[in-house]
Amino acid sequence: MRLCDKIIYLRKKRGWSQEQLSIKLGISRQAVYKWEAGISLPEIDKLTKLSKIFEISYNDLLDDDIDIMVASDGGDEPTRAVLPDEPSESSGEQNEPRECPDEPEASDNDDKTSAPVSSNVKEEANQRLSSHDKKLTLIIVAIILASLLVVGAIIGTLIYFSQRGHIDDDKSEESSSTQASNGDTGSIILHKNDGSGETISFPYTENTGTSLEACFESSNGSIIIGWSDTPNGEILYPVHESIIVSAKKTPNLYAIWEKDIFVVDKTSDSCVIVSFTGGGKNITIPKKIDGLPVVAIADDAFRGNTSIESVAIPEGVKTIGSKMFYGCTSLYRIYIPSTVNQISTDAFLNCPALTSFHLDSANSEFSLVAGSMLYNKEGTRLIKYPVGCNDTELRIPDGTHYIEDYAFYGCSNLKKVYFPEGVGGIGKSAFEGCYSLQVADLGNRVDYIGARAFFNCHSLEKMTLEHNTIYSIGNYAFAHCYALDELLIYGNIGEIGFRAFYYCTQLTSIISHGTIDKQDKNAFEGCTEFTGVEFLPAPTDS
Repeated sequence: MRLCDKIIYLRKKRGWSQEQLSIKLGISRQAVYKWEAGISLPEIDKLTKLSKIFEISYNDLLDDDIDIMVASDGGDEPTRAVLPDEPSESSGEQNEPRECPDEPEASDNDDKTSAPVSSNVKEEANQRLSSHDKKLTLIIVAIILASLLVVGAIIGTLIYFSQRGHIDDDKSEESSSTQASNGDTGSIILHKNDGSGETISFPYTENTGTSLEACFESSNGSIIIGWSDTPNGEILYPVHESIIVSAKKTPNLYAIWEKDIFVVDKTSDSCVIVSFTGGGKNITIPKKIDGLPVVAIADDAFRGNTSIESVAIPEGVKTIGSKMFYGCTSLYRIYIPSTVNQISTDAFLNCPALTSFHLDSANSEFSLVAGSMLYNKEGTRLIKYPVGCNDTELRIPDGTHYIEDYAFYGCSNLKKVYFPEGVGGIGKSAFEGCYSLQVADLGNRVDYIGARAFFNCHSLEKMTLEHNTIYSIGNYAFAHCYALDELLIYGNIGEIGFRAFYYCTQLTSIISHGTIDKQDKNAFEGCTEFTGVEFLPAPTDS
């Protein structure tokens, strides 16, 4: 019984899915699939874990001559397969040669016909003895050869694992893809599996990573989320991932659908996705629904969905609406196509797991700076920082002129942020909810701080404003900055807005070397330690 068959049998006997087994082993589900399909073999440490999980000895797991189904179905121990020519105790065969009849002695008085009879008996006895010896010899040789094969297989397996032990699943997959030139080419039949009977012949090169994405259009708001080797089976290939396909093992694949998950508004020539009601984790939005191209995704379309982890937006969509992914707490990855030319600044609010944007390089409106931050194409306006990143200290890239609304909203890991020279403004709620932020070095060019820009930055201690003129500090700009104890203003301030420093309970004073033209009467409401603004002459170089 082969190793791959043993893994399948033992897993199913315990009622586990491939996903459940992969979790117990701390590996990907694709790795378990490859073992069971015979595409790859487990590493030595994974074999040890399999042995413990399945409560079976290491040798019984590896030895192909041991059929574990005998033991696990009620036997005392695994049974070794018997060679066809190997004698057994129950066969009734004798291991010792039978005695031949005594040969009659010849005499001068015997009839002449007796000599041939005596000769025939002797010859028959010799033949019997010879035949039995040959059979016994063949049995012994067969046993020796079988033993050598088993030992050789075990030694070969151990050598193979020792050479492969340092290669993880991802690297072995990359290695396989580099050997595409040596793989066989062919095609797999993909079945739409929705009652239409539609199929497509999908070309492949064996051992080459390939994607089965977008082989069919969406129908009635449903989408294909993966492919199985049976019509309603377990997903083997998620639709959004690059996979390795072998037609020798899976010549037919069947689409697995998620039904009626898109609500759309249709016109005569296009449609807009209004809402998403599905529960899948990795969503590939279709290019067409019922034959109509998807051109936009409406405000709040995915709002509050805590299941989705990644979303691929298709070519043709131009707009990502307001609060489109608001509260998608598991979302960590977004694919943005070349056609998107408008992204609402609040589209990704309350997405604490978001760590990466994947932007089509052909997009003419947006760019990625420093690998992960979403900017306009010119790299001057920081639109969104992926707040799920683990950065505790950040230097905003040179060339940045403006921090857009909500750019760092809810970035709870960030402790220090340094602005380059040239940042002129900080938008609404740009750093709201950055609870760990202690230092915000604004440099000497900021002339506008929007409403709620640093709202609920509980740890922010000091702030220095060095520009000659700051036109406005917006409403609630520093509200609930409980640790803020001092504000230094080296230039003039045009306006301090409503409750700009609301409940900054540690704030004692503002030292100004310039002027404040307008101050809302409630600007310092709740500042229980505040004594007032102290105007001092501007410091001189001496």
